[in-house]
Amino acid sequence: ANADGEVLLVGVGSLVAAAVDAAELLRSQGVAVTVVDPRWVLPVDPALVEFAAAFRVVVVAEDGVVTGGVGDAIARALRDVGARTQVETLGLAAAFVPHGRRNDLLAAAGLDAAGIAATVRRLRGAEVAPSLRLVGVGGGQPSRRDSIR
Repeated sequence: ANADGEVLLVGVGSLVAAAVDAAELLRSQGVAVTVVDPRWVLPVDPALVEFAAAFRVVVVAEDGVVTGGVGDAIARALRDVGARTQVETLGLAAAFVPHGRRNDLLAAAGLDAAGIAATVRRLRGAEVAPSLRLVGVGGGQPSRRDSIR
């Protein structure tokens, strides 16, 4: 797979759908984003590290605790290969989460499509051509969506 744009969204588990929705929203606003749905998250697949290193920014969306989570592992793996890629992890703080509907709690944590898109807009710099790609990493098979244009 080829890097398409300056931002890579790594959706973890149930947040892949929110990452795809965020990318579609961003694409409609002229921001190129590639979404990856890794087959597994730990240990970090070397193919994912190589792919992510081609991007200026990687945003990891996970519904677990940020500290020691998948985003930390991806950032460490990128540092280990000397990549200068900026990694931003969206997830939950290591704190009590109030009771409520899952969708409401995810939205409050910025883990819905709108929150993920807002993070990308905040992090990105230069304008890029509109484009969206979803790439499966690991196992050699594409994800549920191979490419969206």
